[in-house]
Amino acid sequence: MIQIKLMLCADGVVIDRLNNNVSVFNIFEEITPAGLPLAIPRFVVLAILERDTGDPAKLDCSIKVTLKDQSIIDQTVPVDFQDKLRNHSVFTMVGMPIPDSGTLQTSIWYGEQKLGQYDVKVNPPPKPHVESHSA
Repeated sequence: MIQIKLMLCADGVVIDRLNNNVSVFNIFEEITPAGLPLAIPRFVVLAILERDTGDPAKLDCSIKVTLKDQSIIDQTVPVDFQDKLRNHSVFTMVGMPIPDSGTLQTSIWYGEQKLGQYDVKVNPPPKPHVESHSA
């Protein structure tokens, strides 16, 4: 059975090829944009997947991003365990549109099975204000 051990969304993920260590920077928990709509320049999903020995080594999974039941991304992505039981998958979305505030839900699916979901709160933009400084 395919299982997700860890899933998160961030600005960047680096996997060291020599020792397979994962570094993540700027994890998305909340986004407070200056205005809406906006496009996030780089939105990276890290998923650590695990399979049983009888499961296939190559899978077609789906990554889905929704906001208020509106589909933003729904794309098939290949996952290759390379004959190992654990896999670090990194999916990068460039210029991802965010049309409104709400909860941005990113999920990974294998067939009809949702493996995991990571939610990011998108706050409404702050109200414009004027600051006054005297010298």
